[in-house]
Amino acid sequence: MSDTPKPIIPVTTGVKRKAEPSYEDLKNEELRAKLRECRDQYNAVVPKYNSLWRQVEKAKQDYSELADKHQGLKLDNNTLRSIAFFSD
Repeated sequence: MSDTPKPIIPVTTGVKRKAEPSYEDLKNEELRAKLRECRDQYNAVVPKYNSLWRQVEKAKQDYSELADKHQGLKLDNNTLRSIAFFSD
């Protein structure tokens, strides 16, 4: 009847237990995931936005050039009409 005495100090295996994440940790992790998702969406949209912005600026410039040309042609047309009117 030899009972082996139980050790007073608990035996460990050397593996530390990971503590359960707290509410703050979970909330921060969720916020970081949302931030990454928003950043990815932003990075996907910015090149498209920049491309469209350049197209708009080019269209404005083209429109301005055409408007100036139109004004010049109207002036030339009015000049030719006045010359034709007074030459008769």
